[in-house]
Amino acid sequence: MDDHKKILSRVQKMLNLANNAGATEGERDNAMRMAHSTLAKYNLDLADVDAHNGEQKKAAAGEPREQHDATFYGRPWARNVCQNIGKLFFCYYLYTSHKKATNVKHYFIGRHSNAITAALIAEFVVKSIMREGNRQKREEMEGNAWLRTFCWGAAHRVKERVQKLMDSEDESSSSETGTALVLASYYQTETKANQVLVQTLYPKLGKGRGGKGHQGGDAYSRGKAYGGAVSLSTQLK
Repeated sequence: MDDHKKILSRVQKMLNLANNAGATEGERDNAMRMAHSTLAKYNLDLADVDAHNGEQKKAAAGEPREQHDATFYGRPWARNVCQNIGKLFFCYYLYTSHKKATNVKHYFIGRHSNAITAALIAEFVVKSIMREGNRQKREEMEGNAWLRTFCWGAAHRVKERVQKLMDSEDESSSSETGTALVLASYYQTETKANQVLVQTLYPKLGKGRGGKGHQGGDAYSRGKAYGGAVSLSTQLK
């Protein structure tokens, strides 16, 4: 198998564990942490190959940089989730409108393994937040404004968790001399390389419409609580 297929197979096993209904929250978070750590190490290995010459550079070419897309719910809070999940997995995120008003086409640009993983996990997390938000909205007999605030609370918590995962990866790597600094540098390198592809594919890329959403209140607190519990993983197929 190609290296990138092997790495996806390894990540899939970890995420299968996280997706197990019997897994505890700690087990799910640990599986997600291991998946991120595995992809981080893999990307560092690619960076090391890229730094050498000739034949080794050809090996790196086996993991192409590409655009992976998926169409699903795309209100501003959902795009915020996608952007942060993309960031965690070394990807550049952008979107385009869709004929269905609530949907958009999400694009994750990065190395093959990273882009596929980011797209699948982002869709899983967005749909999980939406499903739980609707469930609680019905229980509380609230309206769509309550639901939007709930979803923003969850999105903001996911952002915090993503940053914590990235920071903890740095901490776990600190025992190896220079590894934490190399990983931080590699995130920057991947960002720049992804931006080159983005500019090639979309030379006239427009600025997206965002939003911070309402913060505070019962709906926001409930959303943050769920955002802290939802597994940042899904089964890769």
